[in-house]
Amino acid sequence: MTRVFDQVGLFAAISEAERFLSARKLSLGHIDRNEPRAIKLDAGDLPRWREMSPAQRDQLDGRVTGNMCRGPVVVEIYDRRPEAIAAFCRPDMVQAFAPTGGAL
Repeated sequence: MTRVFDQVGLFAAISEAERFLSARKLSLGHIDRNEPRAIKLDAGDLPRWREMSPAQRDQLDGRVTGNMCRGPVVVEIYDRRPEAIAAFCRPDMVQAFAPTGGAL
């Protein structure tokens, strides 16, 4: 399951993706050059992608890819945990983010 954030401006797309994920209690890993950013439900502080082992990456609920500086960025939630998918798809939050751009 994915959502694209394509807001225009320096760090605009990733900032909107961060707000979207935070509102859903989906934790986001730190920016690390051209690497993806980790997503995990209620995980708190996540390390950079390159600091994670393959086993740790297998435990994630998703990732963010794309140009973190200029956008667009793609938020991808894996099909592993129903709780993470439910958080990502919260219907009460869809309207709050729909007008700002990006595909649902």
